[in-house]
Amino acid sequence: IVMDDVDSHFLHLYNTVDGSLIQNFARKGQGPGELLSAERFHLSVDKKKLSVYDIMSNKIVTYKIDSILLGKMVCEEFRVEYGKLLDNKMPTIVYDMIPYNDSLYIVKANNDNMRYGLFSSKNDDISILYTSYIMDGFDYNSKDEVWSVFSSNTSTFIKPDRTRLVNATKIGAILEIFDINAEELNMSSRHNMFLYEPIYGIAEGAKPVFVVSNENTLLGFENIYVTDNYIYALLYDSDVKMYPKSISIFDWDCKPIKKIYLDKSVRKLCVDEVNRKIYLLAISEENGYEL
Repeated sequence: IVMDDVDSHFLHLYNTVDGSLIQNFARKGQGPGELLSAERFHLSVDKKKLSVYDIMSNKIVTYKIDSILLGKMVCEEFRVEYGKLLDNKMPTIVYDMIPYNDSLYIVKANNDNMRYGLFSSKNDDISILYTSYIMDGFDYNSKDEVWSVFSSNTSTFIKPDRTRLVNATKIGAILEIFDINAEELNMSSRHNMFLYEPIYGIAEGAKPVFVVSNENTLLGFENIYVTDNYIYALLYDSDVKMYPKSISIFDWDCKPIKKIYLDKSVRKLCVDEVNRKIYLLAISEENGYEL
């Protein structure tokens, strides 16, 4: 499954045997099953459902993969009315809603009242899970800068066994790992790894403050993929600002395990450990991208 923002659909399902296109879905629009925006998607552990949070429409859409394979899209969607939730403690921006189980979603936000929360689609409410940010030794002018570094354009995923959550920054290279038991409203920091210092500029006129890369920025994690065993990362080399040309592998204690060098620049990856395969979206001069 590939996500892009090029044509009339956000999502595309391909056959892994020969690379042929099976179906386009998630049409751009405001109708049922349609999206105005899509930054990332999340597959359920059994790979039967795919969820997308549409930040522009304030809704979560869940697609059933079997129906896509049959060419008959079946999906569920519900809007999240943040104005009714948390009163004045509502987050400034909600970046993502990450499925935890069939009815609970990890809310990825960006203020000091709620960095991570838990949204229940059954009860239509949000509980606060975690509020802290790494701030010691961080050279910043406002909390907004910290929120943006650790929340905006970062890769955030839940371990398939649902016991840990990982967040990887693109401004600088910081890998955070949290222990999590969302059903008991319990989340705590487990490990932090600093590879590059977050040096950045500020987007002019943005409110809240939004950090951007500048000529001094060392870019960090372009994309990650997680399994129960490892964290697979596309990490920029410190002296290169082109897209990564290697895969760095870490365990769930941030220990480096292996680095795989590639002959192409890549943007996205996913890993099938059972069949020992890695799928990559590589930069192609002819087509833009290739799988």
